[in-house]
Amino acid sequence: MTNMFSNYLVTLQNANQDSAAIFLALFFIGICSAFLLYGLVEVLFKLVKYLFILIGRDFYSRYWRRRGIRVTFKN
Repeated sequence: MTNMFSNYLVTLQNANQDSAAIFLALFFIGICSAFLLYGLVEVLFKLVKYLFILIGRDFYSRYWRRRGIRVTFKN
């Protein structure tokens, strides 16, 4: 696997050293941005989930309190 990848890099560098550097830079930038985007989406989903949980608790506790029923939520 490593030998195949290094042969590919040598071929790129023999063809044009600048294009190989640009390719590697874009490749690593793409991987890093994909991980950052994935982390950002995960955090946003968790925030939205907890926000809906808080809104739902508030709404349902007010709804049942009007009817004289006490509701407690467990985590």
